[in-house]
This record gives sequence, structure tokens and C-alpha cells, in this order.
Amino acid sequence: MDPILDPLNKNQKIAVTHESGPLLVFAGAGSGKTRTITHRIAYLIREKNIQPYRILGVTFTNKAAGEMKERANKLVGESGIQPELRTFHSFGVRLLSGEIEHLDREKNFTIYDDIDQRVILKETIKELMIDPDRYNVRTLAGQISSAKDSLLDATQYSQKKSFKNSQKDNEFVQIYSLYEKKLKENNAYDFGDLLMVPVKLLQANQAVRKRWQERYQHIMVDEFQDTNPAQFELARLLSEKHRNIVVVGDDDQSIYSWRGADISNILNFEEYFPEAKTVRLEQNYRSTQPILDLAHKVISKNTRRQEKQLWTQQKTGKQPEVYGARNDYGEAEFVLNTIRLLEKMQNISPGDCAVFFRVNAQSRVFEEVFTRENMPYVLISSVGFYERKEIKDLLAYLKLLANPSDNNALKRIINRPTRGIGQKTESCLFEYAAEQEIGGIEALAKIVDSDLISSRAAGALNNFYNLYLKLRETINQPPVEIIETVLQQTGYIETIVEKEDRYTAESRMENIEELKRVAADYGEESANPNLIDFVEEITLLTDLDTQETEQSAVNFMTLHAAKGLEFDVVFMVGMEEGLLPHRNSEFDPERREEERRLCYVGFTRARERLYCCWSRSRRLYGNHQQNLPSPFLKEADLLGNNKPISSTPKREKIRSSKKLLGGFKRRSTRPTKKPPKIELNAGDRVKHPKFGQGTVKRVDRQNSSPIALIEFKKFGEKRLAIAYAELDKIN
Repeated sequence: MDPILDPLNKNQKIAVTHESGPLLVFAGAGSGKTRTITHRIAYLIREKNIQPYRILGVTFTNKAAGEMKERANKLVGESGIQPELRTFHSFGVRLLSGEIEHLDREKNFTIYDDIDQRVILKETIKELMIDPDRYNVRTLAGQISSAKDSLLDATQYSQKKSFKNSQKDNEFVQIYSLYEKKLKENNAYDFGDLLMVPVKLLQANQAVRKRWQERYQHIMVDEFQDTNPAQFELARLLSEKHRNIVVVGDDDQSIYSWRGADISNILNFEEYFPEAKTVRLEQNYRSTQPILDLAHKVISKNTRRQEKQLWTQQKTGKQPEVYGARNDYGEAEFVLNTIRLLEKMQNISPGDCAVFFRVNAQSRVFEEVFTRENMPYVLISSVGFYERKEIKDLLAYLKLLANPSDNNALKRIINRPTRGIGQKTESCLFEYAAEQEIGGIEALAKIVDSDLISSRAAGALNNFYNLYLKLRETINQPPVEIIETVLQQTGYIETIVEKEDRYTAESRMENIEELKRVAADYGEESANPNLIDFVEEITLLTDLDTQETEQSAVNFMTLHAAKGLEFDVVFMVGMEEGLLPHRNSEFDPERREEERRLCYVGFTRARERLYCCWSRSRRLYGNHQQNLPSPFLKEADLLGNNKPISSTPKREKIRSSKKLLGGFKRRSTRPTKKPPKIELNAGDRVKHPKFGQGTVKRVDRQNSSPIALIEFKKFGEKRLAIAYAELDKIN
């Protein structure tokens, strides 16, 4: 048996054995695109004798790149040089590091994530003496990222046709320009730079372009429908010499336009590569035929798409079902009751089930109901591990050790833990650094001997500088040992124990132990473990890399977070006009088509059962609203005469299943017995019957039913409705 070709279907074989020239592969949902890419890599190496290092594969997440590496290694073996399989941003870092002499950065540059970017933007607005209330830094960061995705620096942005020369446009250019200057001063790049700067370098420098074009004889791009203009141009430039570019994607799953993705890249691929061949992967290995037929009924209404009809050998299967609830509590209870019935009747675990929301705010009622009824759940893509305070602090120490010019990292940890360096002293230090045009660390060494600060402040700064020099001596040690040294020398753990309550302290220390485990794993897996590469790898992780589904709990997530996942049972909730499709798409045909693609993605995550739910009444963003069912339900022929129907177990059936459900009795949408009143504030310690002991982080009292954000020792952060969570306050 040929391990490379025999496992493939007809169209997969055509894609894998494609000889040369551009190839466009439309890979429908669940059609085995990763298998196609990895088998093509193996085919090129084993059958066509292409040197592995001359093959480049790019995708969007480290998780996807890692999976490709693992599969390819199984086919061709792990000995010798491996093909280069990276994310777009990781490849950008590689190119920038290799061509650093042509750029205005040092080799040990830092990569700024979204949080770092917002810190710099706040400083920029303050320096320009612009009213901070006039600008949202998240919005500004998004504008700058969008400009870089379109390969526009500040000067080019001011020259584009849509530039209005208004006060707001001119201020944005000022902010963008100073922001770029600050990145350079900190020897840093943001995520947008990791794409824009390599493209501009390849465009401007013929020798560099020729060197990289010659290196890669074959290029493969995964999830091509999600590429932005910079990513497309990078792939085009690299493949210009050999023209052996294979792009794989599905226009029906293009759902990230808000991140800069441009669906026209895949739809118009043949305009840039007229000689390109096209292959369609339409055999689905995930869902039953009834689910695929339903998804096609909806997506076929889009006009900007390439026609493809998914089919599967699983011709039989349960028909997708629709449920119209009276209100959002009824919707949540229907989902919970159905999961319990499936658990008892079909032996389906809660971890096999997923609930998809269009917007995060929908999860509140579900969390409240599931908590009240002791049904375990996990909310995917909440606060990320690498966004937690103690992790950001330790990474700031590592970034500063790797790059002494990183003033942003220095500002975060100069007085963390507290070491007597006040805000006035800190401001004086960085003003001095700006005047002298030097970095903060270099300024530390000089300002202590000046008369600009008091002797007490000078002593505190000098102590920190000596600490930094001592930590800097560990720069060549494995990252896990550097973290250990930072913790020991700074007294960071002791500060947590002293200042935090026991439960919060234990949670933070557990997170620190997890970071050490990540560093230790990196040291074992890397051939040359070093601090700069470790920090780079951590910074390049995406939200999709860090999210993990739960095997023993129902998975809650947005539809955008669901892409790439699959579950036995899927509940699409909030399928109403105004939610799915979202109200922002009402007068925008392109947005409406993307909403339909988002619905299609949700449908095609289901392996065996699909439930579509909507609510006649819903409280969202503090307002009660009356709803109509989503037009997508009508397009799917799930509504009879445009009235809500239910082919699922009716409420009467659920009530009669008391014995089957092990004594569970369905509650009304509101508890009949008023729960005991409990007043909670931030810092209070509480006990929950399922999650154990925890600490209240904050309380949201904007709703009629106050919500507490509680950090539990074993279960992390949970948002619980105080009135229904059965919490006991610990004195």
C-alpha cells in the first residue's frame, strides 16, 4: 500500500500529484484539506526528490502548522532537514531576522502584541496633547493594523484617495507617525509590521527578493480565503520565480473580513495566475448528509462564491431541528434539557456538545441557567492565559532581558514588585531618556549620577539597575531557568503571597507554574533553546492557539471561535434577524453574505446533530427586544409558513422524562422560590457547590440580576448570576 496516495480520494490525488505551476484548491468544510497539503509535501519529497528546505508551507495558527509538521513527519520520517511549515507572522520574523542589516532594527527586536500596542498608543496621544476622550485606543490600533495589512505606512496613508484631509484624518496620521517612531526607539515591531515590512523589503531590494525566491521551489498556502492584501502579496512575491504555488481554502468559510481578510484573493486568484489549475474537494468526512444539505441550501444564496456541493458516504442521519423559544431563558433551558436527554438516551457526553453564539453577550443567560442547574460548561476564548497579569509581568522581564531597548517592558516592571520607584521618578527617567535619545536601561545607568532626582530615588533606580545586570547574566541559560532566576531575585512570588488573599495567590502561582512548564517543554523540544526565540514563539501565539475545548463540559463559544473545530452535537442559538444575520449587515450586501458564511461555518461544525434555536423575546445590552426568526432558517426550509416550529422533543416530553433524567425536574424560566439575597463586592471570598472556593474579582450591577466575575482555584474565572449561583460568603 502506498501510504501517500492510497488513502486519498480522486480529487485529493489530483491536487497532491499536480506537477508544476499554480494550483487553486477549493476545499469544502471537512473535506480533508490538511491531509491534502501534508500528502503533497510528502509526495514532493519522496516521489519528486524535492529538497525539504525548498518547500514552504504557511498557515494562520501555530496549532495548524504543528499539525502539518506532525503529519508530514509521519509520512516522510523525521530524520534530516524538514520542510519549512510556519504561520505567516512566524515567516515574517524569520525573513526580518535574516535580513536585519537592511532594516532599521537590531537583531534582538521585540514583537509587540495588542496590549503592548495600546500602551504605546496611549503614550502617543498624550505626547501629541490630543484629548484622549476623542479616540479609542482599540479603534486606533485596528486602523493602524488595517493600514499595514493594506501595505500603507503613515505617509502613504495620507496620500490615498479616500484621505479627506480633515482634522480627524490628519490627527490619525500624526498618531500613526509618532507610533512608528516609538516602535523604532523600542527596537520593536508590531504584528502588522511582520507582514508589511517583509513585503516592502522584497519589493524594494532586488537582491533580497532574488535570494528568497530562489530558496523556495514550492509554496503552499493554507486557509487562503483568510489572507489579507499583505499576505497575498508576500505569497505572490515569493512564488514569482518558480510559479509553483498551491493555495488551499474555501470561499464559503471566509468570515474574518473584520481582521482584514479579503475574499477576493481566492475568488480572483486566476487573474494573478492565469495558468492556474483548479481542483474542488467536495467529499466531506465530518457531517451527515442531512446537515450538509441544510448548509448548502443557505450558502447557495450567496452570489460571490464558487459553486461546490458537499457530499458524504454517511447518507443517513438525524434531520437538523429548529426550536422557537418564548424568551432567552427558555432557549437556554431547552438546550440544557436536550443535552441531558441526549446524555441519558444516546450516551453523549457534555463535552461532545457545543453552543454557538453570534455575540459574546448571549452567553450570560446560558451561564446563569447552566450554573443554576449544575451543568458543567467552559467558555472558550475568554481571558487568554498570556493576558493574565502575572504572566504579562514575567514576559515583560524576559522581553527586557532579550531587548534592553524595550521601554514598554521596562515601564511595566520597573516598580513591579514595588521597589520604591514612584511615578514622578519614572516620568523623570523616561523624559531624560527621550532628551538624550537613549533607551531606558541606558538612561538608568546615567541618571543616578545626575542631580535630576533625589538621592533616595537614585538609590532605588540604582538597585533596580544592578538587579537588571544580574538577571542579564542569565541571558544564555534555558528560558525555564531564567524564569526561575527572575522569580528568586525579584521576590515576585513573595509579593503575591503578601498582597493577595490565599485563593487568588494560589491561582496566580498555578499560572506561573504553567508558564514554567511551557518554558520547560520548549527547552526539550527546541534544538537550540534560547530566550529570544522563546519570547518570539510565545508572542506569536494567536487566540486560536491558546483556546482548548473541554472533554467533560459543554463548550460555549462564538461562531468566529468555532472555525476549525467539530462536535457531535451543535446548538446554533440566537438565530434571529438582528443577531444572525447581525443588524450591522442589514444594508450591506457584502456583510450579509459574510453573515451567511458564518452561519454555514456553524452548521458544518456538527457531526451528527444540529439544533437551530431562536427566541421571540430577548434581553440584550440592557434592552428587551421582540424578534423574528433568522431569514437563514427560512432559506434552509426550517420554518413552515414562517412560523416557529419544533421537531425536537417538546417541552411536554421533557417534563414527562423525570424518571429518565434521574429525578431532574424542569424549572420554569424563573425560579418559583426566591433565592436568599447575598451582597457581594470585589475581594469577597465565596464558596460554590460545584466550583469550590473562589474570590470575587468584580460585580456587574447594570442588569436586573447582578453578575459576579469570580476566580476559582481549579476552574479559573466564571461569570455567575449572584441570585441563582447558590454562593456562600466566606468570612
